[in-house]
Amino acid sequence: MKPAAGAMGTSTTVAANRMATAGRGSFWHEILGAFSPNRVISKAALRFIIAFQIAVLLVVWATSTYVFLPKPMDVWRAFVDLWTHQGLGQELIVSFLLNVQAMAWATLISLGLAYLTVVPVFQPLVLAISKGRFLGMVGLTFFFTIIFSSGHRLKVSLLVFGVAVFFCDQHDRRGCANFQRKV
Repeated sequence: MKPAAGAMGTSTTVAANRMATAGRGSFWHEILGAFSPNRVISKAALRFIIAFQIAVLLVVWATSTYVFLPKPMDVWRAFVDLWTHQGLGQELIVSFLLNVQAMAWATLISLGLAYLTVVPVFQPLVLAISKGRFLGMVGLTFFFTIIFSSGHRLKVSLLVFGVAVFFCDQHDRRGCANFQRKV
């Protein structure tokens, strides 16, 4: 028994339609499954969720009636004014270079202290420096202001201190652990 000529094409078309419908259904099933805890979703579903959330945020922002929340066009006009008339671009470049300088100093200081973690004489000193991460920056600002006279040096030193103590903590843990294994 041979199937009719049209029957073969029809069954193939029906199967393709079922697969396409199942694919769409599984995508929406996956989107709804994103509300389940610890569920792994596909990249396509994650992209859709992110795009949807951004779209909702933009619609809420554009239609907001709150006085303290400016409309997107007000923000754009203020940005253009700051950029063209008040030197925002130049200030962003200065700020970026200040951060790069601080990160370079913090890296150099931390690498030196990381080496010292394997030298027994310096281990207590590095351990004490690594505990500086628990100090509040509010109290240290006055101390740093007295030590460093210029505004640029003050900013760099505060950033270096804020970053280096965390770098030292990581190096201290690895260095001391390696040192204790060797002894």
